[in-house]
Amino acid sequence: MNSFALADCSTVEAALSQLKDGAVVKAGGVDLLDRIKNGTDAPARLVNIRNIAALRGIQPTDQGLTIGALTTLAEVADDATIRSRYTLLADACGHAATPHIRNMATVGGNLLQQLQCWYYRSADFQCLRKGKDICFAFSGLNQYHAIMDYGGCPSVAPSSGAVALLALDASVELTSAAKGKRTVAIKDFYVQPDANPHRFHVMADDELLTAIQIPKPAPGTCSAYQKYGEKESHD
Repeated sequence: MNSFALADCSTVEAALSQLKDGAVVKAGGVDLLDRIKNGTDAPARLVNIRNIAALRGIQPTDQGLTIGALTTLAEVADDATIRSRYTLLADACGHAATPHIRNMATVGGNLLQQLQCWYYRSADFQCLRKGKDICFAFSGLNQYHAIMDYGGCPSVAPSSGAVALLALDASVELTSAAKGKRTVAIKDFYVQPDANPHRFHVMADDELLTAIQIPKPAPGTCSAYQKYGEKESHD
């Protein structure tokens, strides 16, 4: 692990002021610290946003529901409003990883986590996603990769929350110091690898994911989430 500076922020404005010179945001840190330890990432500065109270909470609105980006997966899964009106989101977050991780991991971080492909995660392989012209998964270990509609990188998006939010027609709120806030639909948030294998999403380096907005479901709407895996625990 490389040495890095740590900026501990308690406001959105303070965090945005630190997003420069290759700084990387840390929320729950579950995915980020794994990437640092295995050499996938080597940031010079971590911007800790975990203590920004304004980015946490679940708020019903006239339009639907707003979820702060720092709200944990466990809090989303256990919220009575989400469980009754947005059931598939509660189930998706409640089935992610393991209980202790769900108490640490944030819903914003779940959306922003990077690929779980072991070639991408290993410092020993320089793949398509790292700027090279080869994908080792095509002829290597790929049993958990995409099985249809891919041409470049076949590694699938790892976010369980994104699946539910896509079905709910949700959007994310992105905030920057220079341009303020903008809203991007989940369906437009992720970048297809065939379009640009070096980017995972459309969020700019100076932006922070600050909230998730979900419209009211139509009257009588019901939903459910099913996850198929090898075992009922961390995959």
